[in-house]
Amino acid sequence: MMKSNLFDFVQCMRQMEDYEYLLSLLAHHCGPTIERVKVSSLLNIRNSKNRLLSEVWENRKEELLQFFGVSSFSLKKDDSGEIVLIYHEDLLKEQLCKKEHIEFLSRFGYQNDWDYLQYLEFLKKRYTNLCPHEIGVFLGYPIYDVMQFISCPNKECRFVGYWKVYENEEVAKEIFRSYDEAKQISCLKTVEKIFPESALKRKIYNSLMNSTLS
Repeated sequence: MMKSNLFDFVQCMRQMEDYEYLLSLLAHHCGPTIERVKVSSLLNIRNSKNRLLSEVWENRKEELLQFFGVSSFSLKKDDSGEIVLIYHEDLLKEQLCKKEHIEFLSRFGYQNDWDYLQYLEFLKKRYTNLCPHEIGVFLGYPIYDVMQFISCPNKECRFVGYWKVYENEEVAKEIFRSYDEAKQISCLKTVEKIFPESALKRKIYNSLMNSTLS
């Protein structure tokens, strides 16, 4: 039910103006990070024939980030759009300071004495054509699952959610449920803030509230 109503939310986004659309895109794709249950999230800001979202992001980025109380770091940018890491600074610093993460990332050239911004700059350099797989550490994925995905890409995983899960299946499912709940909360808060009383607001709000009560 929850995912169905989140899908309804995405469908309603099509009726929004570009700025509200981008706000809603952030709320939906980065909700777990916005609600501080996930270290960071990737936001893919793509242009289309109907929307120039990269222009909105460029002109109103600080306003968008302030709205949600998050930070951003551009990982890749071209004519079609931009890939941005959305994060809370304190959570990302804590993640990158863990001994097992420092040791793991050193295999790819990250230096042990770097601060978190130097880590991000190096990640950006490695994010050329393909997304570097160690980004899972930055996104808060379990280190074992990240290592298995990199070292044994053809190994069959137990299931796929926000990442490929190789062990601790029940724990991962509980985390995924918390991410979905956070995404819904983020969407609800955004709808309440950005829309005046309107048929669109009532449609989105009622759909999400019905999912919450189910």
